[in-house]
Amino acid sequence: MSTEPTQRRKLRVIYDQIATRAESIADTRPPSSPWPCRSGCDGCCRRLARAPELTRAEWLALWRGFLRLDAAARGRVRAQVDELRAAREGQHVVCPLLDRDAGMCMVYDERPAACRMYGFYVVRGEGRYCQQIADEVDAGRCDDVIWGNQYAIERTLEKEFGAAIAMTDWFAAHPEDDPNEP
Repeated sequence: MSTEPTQRRKLRVIYDQIATRAESIADTRPPSSPWPCRSGCDGCCRRLARAPELTRAEWLALWRGFLRLDAAARGRVRAQVDELRAAREGQHVVCPLLDRDAGMCMVYDERPAACRMYGFYVVRGEGRYCQQIADEVDAGRCDDVIWGNQYAIERTLEKEFGAAIAMTDWFAAHPEDDPNEP
C-alpha cells in the first residue's frame, strides 16, 4: 500500500474526476431549473438508507476534518453515529456529519466519494438519487444527462485503497479523538 501523502494525491485525483462529472451535469441545467445537488441541499443527508461506506484513505481524510471540529461538535457527531448504528434496517437515518440546523455537511471538503457521487452517478442503469431528481428523470427532463459510472469509481477506490466499510464501523474502531490515530 502506498504512503499517506501518495494516497491523498490519488484520492484527490478521484475526487476531482467526480467533481468534473458532477459539474458537467449541473452545468447542463437552465438557470430556471438548477440541479438540486449543491451546497445547501441536504435531502440525501437527511434520508440515508444506511451509513456511507469509505475506504481507509477516505476515512483518513474524513477523520482529519472531524478532528478540526470543536469538542462539542465532535461529541454530537459521535452521539449521532451511535444513533445510526442502532437504526433498524430499512429506516431512513440522518448523516451524523450533517449540521442539522444549517443543513450543511460539517466536513464537506473531506466528505467521501459516496456523498460526492450521490445524485450524479448511477450503477448500471440503477439511479440512486433523491425524489427530486427521480421526478426529473421520470418526467424525461434528464434524458440528456450523461451520468457518472458509480461502479467504476467504487472499483477504482477499492483497487487503490482497499475495501470500503461503513462510517459507523470506522468511528467504532476509533473511540477516542486522538489526532495521532488512526
